[in-house]
Amino acid sequence: MSINQNKVDQTRPFLDHLIEFRTRILFTVISFFLIFLISYFTAPYFIDLIKQSAKTYNINLNIFKVTESVSIYMKVMFFQSLCVTIPILVFQIYLFIKPALKNSTNKIAIYTLPVVSLLFMVGALIGLKIFVPLLLSFFLNVSENLSVETVYSFTDFFTFVFTVCLIFGFILELPAILSFLTLLNVITPKKLKQYRKFAYPLLCFFSVIVTPPDVVTDLIVMMILFMIYEISIYICDIFSRIRTRNMEKLIPNEKEVT
Repeated sequence: MSINQNKVDQTRPFLDHLIEFRTRILFTVISFFLIFLISYFTAPYFIDLIKQSAKTYNINLNIFKVTESVSIYMKVMFFQSLCVTIPILVFQIYLFIKPALKNSTNKIAIYTLPVVSLLFMVGALIGLKIFVPLLLSFFLNVSENLSVETVYSFTDFFTFVFTVCLIFGFILELPAILSFLTLLNVITPKKLKQYRKFAYPLLCFFSVIVTPPDVVTDLIVMMILFMIYEISIYICDIFSRIRTRNMEKLIPNEKEVT
């Protein structure tokens, strides 16, 4: 009776898990709004960065509405808050599942978390420095071929830059996320290899959607996505071997106890 009671005491009810999850999500949401307020003071720096990228192509940004300047500030603040909040969200999820992780898995997860945050920022930077100029060149060439004078809205231009940076930020996080799921035994490298026949067409469709109708640009994005997927499989294979070794070490110990 006492043994069963101890097991019941050690097993947390589902409601307690739900309350803890809600608390961590609430903490993340509050952090987002606090960062959103603080980002008001750093927004001018990022606005100047966008203006400089437009000046590189002799693009004059215009404001057509009275409230558009406020809208621009809000969108820049939102983007900054999102970039900073993503690491906080990942860390809160880690703290939530930490009790279910083994010591070896827990150590690897600690090193994985900063990588997830860093990859998002690196992906956003790649989108800003490589793909934004690439796409801008295409659109400007089309405008020249049409022999029309294009007037650019600051809001539309920022939305374009924001979308590209956000997409590539999340794309570059794919290897770290899949590696962490491999540690949890949610996915395996074998499954990822089997899913190639489904993943590759989806990646092709995604690259066509997010890029202009230009064959060269589509092929470049496709090659990058394929490369990231294959790198993800390779990294997941390494983490899967690490997990298998840890399980083999635990099995003899369990036999000794029995």
